[in-house]
Amino acid sequence: DSNSKIDKRYVDDNVSNVIDKVCNKNISIHRLVVLDDDGYPEYADNTLREHANRVVGISTTSALAGETLRIQHPGGITDPSLNFTVGPLFVGVNGFLTSPPPDDTSATFSQLIGIATSPTELTMNLLTAYFLK
Repeated sequence: DSNSKIDKRYVDDNVSNVIDKVCNKNISIHRLVVLDDDGYPEYADNTLREHANRVVGISTTSALAGETLRIQHPGGITDPSLNFTVGPLFVGVNGFLTSPPPDDTSATFSQLIGIATSPTELTMNLLTAYFLK
């Protein structure tokens, strides 16, 4: 179905949708990140109210403290190592993306961050978070 594929005409990784940031802690690949008050990346977490609407993107590399992390800002990501469930993806805990929307058991907010169009493709579009409690 052509409607489930990313239209590559509208995704250009050479445009300013990639951010490079030096880390002050270790960050793994394929994790959602926010920037702390000093501008360093840290894992986005839906249990932390202050992370709502602060997600800047998903790490496309891993980095140790002192190294530069590459962050994909909204746009398309294709990586054969991904294993998404096709459908909407939300901010989870410790930078993980989650396919079921979070409930208010432990999450303080829910934020849709994109759609997995296949197990290895994500179209990222950061939407406004809404608070669960």
